[in-house]
Amino acid sequence: MNGMEIATAVNYKKQVVWIVENNSGLGMVSHARRLLGLPYNTGAEFKRVDFLRIARGLGAQGIKITKPGEINRKMMDNIFASGKPAVLDVRIDRGEVPPLFFRAKALEDYF
Repeated sequence: MNGMEIATAVNYKKQVVWIVENNSGLGMVSHARRLLGLPYNTGAEFKRVDFLRIARGLGAQGIKITKPGEINRKMMDNIFASGKPAVLDVRIDRGEVPPLFFRAKALEDYF
């Protein structure tokens, strides 16, 4: 995702919802490096990006989620009632370990 797909959805009035798991980095890269015993990679961790402001700047809805349970039926109904694309900026813990097994299995099956 580089953001311009949001602008495209706004321009063509397409109702799309993006859910960004915002952990201030490339979590799978960081955790895979740790599992492999590789050195810390500063390029995989960075300051938290404010996807809410990016979305709004491009003309879409931007919604910040900081707690479990904030995404609910009423919120989603409101998002879809607006007719605009939306980005949910879900703030997650950088230390949370992603499900690497399933990703590795999918890659193994593909190749």
